[in-house]
Amino acid sequence: MTNQSLVVGFVVVALLAGCKQPSHEQITDQFIETIQELTTTLSNIRDEDSARAVVPKLEELLATIDRLRERGRKLGEPTADVKMRIEQKLAMQQEKTVQQLTQFLMTTAADPRIAPIIEPVLERMRQAR
Repeated sequence: MTNQSLVVGFVVVALLAGCKQPSHEQITDQFIETIQELTTTLSNIRDEDSARAVVPKLEELLATIDRLRERGRKLGEPTADVKMRIEQKLAMQQEKTVQQLTQFLMTTAADPRIAPIIEPVLERMRQAR
């Protein structure tokens, strides 16, 4: 097989894989990964400069969450067994996320120098629930 054939084969496989509609569970996994990245990004805020630096990333992550939710809605209601697996995955992640966000809100976000910088993003998070 020539290099060109290999490349063409790879591109075809990649395109076909990209055409497949994601499942509820795949969207849930992407959602969880995005939430983990969001909490990690928030935990990197130490001062005003770092808060300003992460705001674009936080906004990007919130936009990703919005897109994932919309994709999930378009799929319709999952079957009962899929819904149960999704709820289990989300419950495990929720506990960890709530702990991390609570710590962040009680410390870093309460800092009067940092709060005004990240408040618009935090408000968007509250509204997205």
